[in-house]
Amino acid sequence: MRVIRYKGYIYGLLLSLAMAYMANVLHFHFPILESVAWGIIIGISLNNVIEIPASFRPGLSFSTKTLLNIGIIFLGAKLDFISIASLGPKILAIVSIVVISVMIISYLLSKSNYISLKANILLGVGSSVCGAAAVLAMAPVIKADKEESTFTAATTSILGGLGVIIYSLIARLNVLNDIEYGIWAGSSLQGVSHAVAAAFARNEISGNIGTVVKMARVLFLVPMALILGSVFNDKRVTTREINFPYYILGFIFIGLLNTAHVIPLYLIDFMNWTSQFFILMSVSSMATGVKIKDMMGDGLPILISGLIIFLCSSLISMSLIKLFGI
Repeated sequence: MRVIRYKGYIYGLLLSLAMAYMANVLHFHFPILESVAWGIIIGISLNNVIEIPASFRPGLSFSTKTLLNIGIIFLGAKLDFISIASLGPKILAIVSIVVISVMIISYLLSKSNYISLKANILLGVGSSVCGAAAVLAMAPVIKADKEESTFTAATTSILGGLGVIIYSLIARLNVLNDIEYGIWAGSSLQGVSHAVAAAFARNEISGNIGTVVKMARVLFLVPMALILGSVFNDKRVTTREINFPYYILGFIFIGLLNTAHVIPLYLIDFMNWTSQFFILMSVSSMATGVKIKDMMGDGLPILISGLIIFLCSSLISMSLIKLFGI
């Protein structure tokens, strides 16, 4: 029996690995969509074309949960607290206001009753912190179901890819100077890859500042986990324990080590690559639990809500940059 159980882990992990690899291949040939978006498409397509054997589920579940946690921890290798602190009060204020405003807007949009509060909160987290990675990190904290997590991760990734294209075009118009554009891209685009790609589309000056600004937003994973864990905690539980994601502590620890420059460069590169690939394996595996018929009912409202949140984030960021006279 134990051999059969281990085979389930192996088969599921191999499937997860294959989906992530194929997603990267598709992104390489068709870069209009990010690897995460391709992974979700592959996972959903596979689940609706063939019936994935139950024996694969343990491995897929391991990818969805454990590998995701490791991916979030290794994401800390991108953090440099000294660089973030050096941004200055005005830029840090812009980042803080954008994050808080986006979360408030996400909450207000949930009052429309078109999509659930949890789905809107995940859209807000994905738009304000670090894209699909933040969505997947916060989903268990607020106890969101698999469909909500997958749909919001897909929406966040797709809109981020669209944002890279639009921002890259705007970069050529010289509406903003190099520093302003870097701050705008870093403070408003969803994922780390989205913000960095769009920022460097202008030049190296914009790219460097956009990267650091984006890392300041990634740091909001920590207070976001604490706040959302408290808000969505089941009040009927007598112990009143918060569903705190302890992998966030690993995320901070790796960030501190990176800031202290005690991690060798080759190891940082390894953690950055592993983080990206494990998160891709996780979201691809999660997508295998989604049915297309469910997407037809919930997908479009989530996409519309995500688009509204993205537009608000972009406009608020640009307005603050002009207001503060960066």
